[in-house]
Amino acid sequence: MKQPLRKSGLSATFKVGMNSLGFGRWNLRRTLILFACLLSGAGYFLGKDLSWEDASASYSPNDFPLRDAVSPDPSSSLAAAPSLHPLGSSLPAITPEAWTQLTAHLKKMVSSYRGNVAVYLQDLKTGQTWTYHPNEPFRAASLIKIPIMIAVFSRIHQGDLSLSQTMVLHRHNRVGGSGTLKWQPDGTRLTISQLLDHMIRESDNTAANMLIEAVGGIPYIQSQLPRVGLVETQIHRQGMSLRSGHVARENYTTVSEMAMLLRKIYQGQMIDTTSSRLMMDYLLLRKPVRSRLAKALPAGWEIAHKTGLERRACHDSAIILTPKGDFILAVLTGKNRAYRPAKQFIINIGRLTYRYYGGIVPSRRRYHRRYYAWVRRSARRRRHHYRRHL
Repeated sequence: MKQPLRKSGLSATFKVGMNSLGFGRWNLRRTLILFACLLSGAGYFLGKDLSWEDASASYSPNDFPLRDAVSPDPSSSLAAAPSLHPLGSSLPAITPEAWTQLTAHLKKMVSSYRGNVAVYLQDLKTGQTWTYHPNEPFRAASLIKIPIMIAVFSRIHQGDLSLSQTMVLHRHNRVGGSGTLKWQPDGTRLTISQLLDHMIRESDNTAANMLIEAVGGIPYIQSQLPRVGLVETQIHRQGMSLRSGHVARENYTTVSEMAMLLRKIYQGQMIDTTSSRLMMDYLLLRKPVRSRLAKALPAGWEIAHKTGLERRACHDSAIILTPKGDFILAVLTGKNRAYRPAKQFIINIGRLTYRYYGGIVPSRRRYHRRYYAWVRRSARRRRHHYRRHL
């Protein structure tokens, strides 16, 4: 029987040496993990003495506020607002020429959309504003959860509620649609803070029902709407229904009123400064899926927004926080034939605006490459799994 040729010379010597050092076939993963740990430890000890901060300095929690509180100047048309970026005031956000070009492109884009659309764009540094159908009523969908959140903080401000107060989930609170609380068993205890987190981040309908019950029902929320400046926005129990067809009393809102709520929250004028900061933090929570205005958000930017999707309405209202300057962008669409074109339209509105504000927008091709790479990896894993179990 013919013996197979054995490797000799330099290659055999290299293989024996690597095996002796632990770089064999089965020890490669352990060796890489050990090497990474050694690098991390070396980086810690080498960089410990290179910190820019004084190691002996002591800090208190008050030195790091959630967001700078700036008292608005009532004499200005657009009061100074707290900024997440300390360099934002020294850098130009957008030139007047670029603003003119941006609004011209936006007008061309929205005028060709098949369906009802309203857009509100406001630069929070200069106050310049561009609107399209600002007072046209639209089905509010999940945007109505922003007034619900404001009503909750109004109760907290009055001393009737607290963020740590707990509520018990009952069968009558549970409702379908968005969110994960509908899968929780009866008797689950949740704090007001946890319910706000679910309602804003997941658009959880069960959490919204529990918060409506906590503040005293729909009548209390209706009484609070005029106090915060809402005239066209309405909330009714029938409007909270998930029916796809017509309902007896629909919840309506306008793009200008949604933008007004976001502006007051941003400026610290909604109820009080502390409540506004907390509401801003809830809106900044990252959603489970980056959709609509968050889809093409440039790296390093932040978005505080709430989306809505119900009965042929598709919305997104957002505060965009950028290093050069912050702005409000709200897009409401109605009478859509399908949701996918409406979502893509809102993505395109955001992508165009971000480019004019100097953001490096991820291209569609990059998303496609990532998606197809994920498909290929999944297919390889499935083939490997099948081969092992044949």
